[in-house]
Amino acid sequence: TPMAEFVDQIPQQPGLAFEEKTHQYILNGMQVLPSVTTLMKPLSDTLYAGIRPETLQAAAERGTEVHSAIEDYVTLGITDISEARRGYFEAFLRWMKDYNVQPLSVEHRAYHPALGYAGTLDMLCTLSKSDTDPQVLTLVDFKTSATVNKMLTGVQLEAYEQTLAATGLQVEQKAIVHLQADGRYQMPVYRKNDAESWRVFMACLTIHNHKQKYK
Repeated sequence: TPMAEFVDQIPQQPGLAFEEKTHQYILNGMQVLPSVTTLMKPLSDTLYAGIRPETLQAAAERGTEVHSAIEDYVTLGITDISEARRGYFEAFLRWMKDYNVQPLSVEHRAYHPALGYAGTLDMLCTLSKSDTDPQVLTLVDFKTSATVNKMLTGVQLEAYEQTLAATGLQVEQKAIVHLQADGRYQMPVYRKNDAESWRVFMACLTIHNHKQKYK
C-alpha cells in the first residue's frame, strides 16, 4: 500500500534519546545535541521579551497537555484531555477529518547527522483535501498559542524538514496546524526548502557553535 511505502521511508535513528529532566538530546549515550528550540532562542527571546513568566508557563503547560492528548489518541486510540482544553482537542479531530489525515509518526525524534542538532517533529502524516485527491506527505507542527508567529514557525519547520532530508526523506509540504480553544483550527502551509528560513537557522546554529567553542 502507498501508506506502508511512506512508513518505510521514515528514517529511524535509534541512537537518539531525549532526557526529560535536562531537556537534552543525547546521541549514542554520550554526545549532547542542541535542540532546534534551544538554537532558536535568539529569535524566540525577541518575541517573548516582556511577557510575564507565569503567562509563558501557562502557555507551555497547555501546549504540553494538548500534544500529549494527540499522541495518546494517535498511538493508543484513547481520549485523555481536561475539560478546559477540550476545544483544542476537538479542533485537532476536526482537522483529522477534514483532511483525511493518516498519521505515520507522532512525536518523532530526529537529528541532522552532519550538522549535529536534534528536534521532535509533532507529526508526519499524509493528508488530502478530498477522497479523490492524492495523499500528500506533510510535516506538521501543532500550535495552541493565541497567534502563529511567522518569524519563528518558518525557521522551525525548515530545521525539521532538513533533518529528514539529510536522512533521505523529502516531505511534500510543511504545515502549522493552529488549534484554537473554540474548536476551530487554521492550517497555514509553508514552502518546501525555504532558503531564507534555512539561512536564519544556520545563523542561529553558527552562533551557538561559536559560543560552545569558548565555553
